[in-house]
Amino acid sequence: MKIFWGLLFLSLFPIAVHGQVKYEQESRLRVEEVPLAARAFIQQVDTGRKVKWYYEENLEGNSVEAKFKRNCQRYSVEFDTLGNIQDVEIEVKSQALSPALQQKLLLTLDSLYQRHKIRKIQQHYQADKTQLLELLQQETVQEARGIYTAFELIVKGKQEQGTELYELLLSPNGALLEQRRIIFKNATHLEY
Repeated sequence: MKIFWGLLFLSLFPIAVHGQVKYEQESRLRVEEVPLAARAFIQQVDTGRKVKWYYEENLEGNSVEAKFKRNCQRYSVEFDTLGNIQDVEIEVKSQALSPALQQKLLLTLDSLYQRHKIRKIQQHYQADKTQLLELLQQETVQEARGIYTAFELIVKGKQEQGTELYELLLSPNGALLEQRRIIFKNATHLEY
């Protein structure tokens, strides 16, 4: 019976850890290594500059990411390993958010951490391929109907256990949807 409960605990452990932590490792890809469907999608977008491609390994699975900068905004377009689009993230400055939303974000962060510093804010868009393509083809990104939006924040937060980096997913009105502690791969060599 102890073996049964032990195996059950071990089988559920990855699920519990999966929801609480985030691990990502990116490595550069050459254009030739990118799935054709992902390249074809990005070619339909005026990226303004050279696109950098990355292979991302994480706890949910692997993906391919196109990153570029246009009109002083950083874009990240994520695809699965077959080249099917998953989402679009656009980095925004906190000053670009409405004062009411800024206040709500600060109240949420104050409730989670003793001290905090926002490292990055991204507007997160999820929809079908056509809607995301239309969003990216706009000269400036405006709110689009039918597209799920959320805010993804990278925050350095101090709690009783110490200071860590966290990824927060917040609704468009600033309510907390998900919080994950960011973990880093242990180096197998000394870093100076």
